[in-house]
Amino acid sequence: TSTDMVVREGSNVTFRCSATGSPAPNITWRREDGQIFLGNDQKVSPMIWIQNQLVGARVGQSMTLECQSEAYPKSINYWTKDKAEIIAQDGRYEPIFTDNAYKVTMKLTIRSVTPADFGTYKCVSRNSLGDTDGSIKLYEITSGNEHGTRGEDSEYRGKLKKNSSNNLLDGNQDMLKERDLKLRGRKDNGANGDEDYDESGASQTKCTTATTSMTMVIVTLVLCFHHRHPQLQILHPA
Repeated sequence: TSTDMVVREGSNVTFRCSATGSPAPNITWRREDGQIFLGNDQKVSPMIWIQNQLVGARVGQSMTLECQSEAYPKSINYWTKDKAEIIAQDGRYEPIFTDNAYKVTMKLTIRSVTPADFGTYKCVSRNSLGDTDGSIKLYEITSGNEHGTRGEDSEYRGKLKKNSSNNLLDGNQDMLKERDLKLRGRKDNGANGDEDYDESGASQTKCTTATTSMTMVIVTLVLCFHHRHPQLQILHPA
């Protein structure tokens, strides 16, 4: 027998009452306000609940589809595929039905899934008050993740090759630049052209200063020699 329950509005709830006797007892349900709303002769048309309506599987994998039904009187339950063909138990398909009072758990196990197995399956529940079915779509899971991993590896290797080529080209350019600077007698110290020009100008200034100093020394020697030997005349070219 059921105890107190707390449920959300709009959800389903089930109360159970067990009674024995001889003759068989007549069970009647009443609310607190005294209203009679259900007896033991109450009949319920089938209802179906499906947790996962979209299921994926890989080729060669085994997969189990599942749904649940409630009905009173007890219902007839079976599985169909695509064109409403009833799926019977064989080597690859195994329908399993587990009864629990008026509630039935319906399972369909597919062994070694093939491309022909992908499609829409229906679990059907039927009694004297009508029938109800629920759909589950089985789709193929491809190896997209594996392709994505290989794509990343290829892209990474491609980047390495591209960078290696650029480094080689840059190295050749540096060698050519250094050779050109050596031919012009300059150092490749990262300075610009103006600094090279200033350095060259400084060298010319040093050379001029040295020449002027040498000339002054020669003139001084000549004057000293003439002062000591005044009888000698300095000859000038004609």
